[in-house]
Amino acid sequence: MPTVKSPRVATILIDGTRYLGQFELGTDEERMDFKVSEPDLSWVFTDTHKHLHAFDSFSGELPTLRKISARVMCEGDCEAEGCEGFFEEFRFFCRICEERVHPEWKVVTRNQKVSELHWWRATARGPIIMPGAHVSVVIQQEGMADRFGVAWVTGADIDFSEKKAEITLDGSGRLGFRPAVKSTKGGQS
Repeated sequence: MPTVKSPRVATILIDGTRYLGQFELGTDEERMDFKVSEPDLSWVFTDTHKHLHAFDSFSGELPTLRKISARVMCEGDCEAEGCEGFFEEFRFFCRICEERVHPEWKVVTRNQKVSELHWWRATARGPIIMPGAHVSVVIQQEGMADRFGVAWVTGADIDFSEKKAEITLDGSGRLGFRPAVKSTKGGQS
C-alpha cells in the first residue's frame, strides 16, 4: 500500500545550483498473506490428576507443560522436497505427573510486510539539465533540517527562450538529514 506525503515547496540545490521547486516523499510496501500456527488461547485442559493446563494469555507459552522434540518416521510417500524419511513432532507432558497432553493451536492468516521501498521525487525550475544526468541534491525548507541525496534527472520541460527548464528528479536511494547550513565551500560546511 503506497504512502505519499503531499508535495512541499522548497529550495532545491542541484549540484550546488539553487532552484525553486517542490518535493514529495513516498513509501511503497509489498505485503503477503502467510498462514501461521498460533496458540488457541481458548484451549483449557485438566489432566486425569486434575492439573490445569492452558496457554498463557500474554506470552502464548505453556507454563505447566514440558515440551520435547521427537523424530517420527514417515511413510516416505509425501514427495515433499527435501524429505528425509522423518519429521519432527513436539510432544507435551505435565510437569508434575508426566501425563501426555495435546494443546490446541489454530491456523490463522497474517498479512505481513515483505519489502519496503522508500522513494522521493522533486520538480524544480532553473537552469537546463538534460534527462539522464545523475545529480547531487540538497532540499532546504525554512526551519527544517536539510535533506540530501542523489537523484536521476528523469524529465526536463525546456523553455529555450529563457534557457530554463522544469526539471523532474527521481531519488536514487533514501534521503539523508543534517542540520541546515548556510553555505558549503570546498567540501567544508
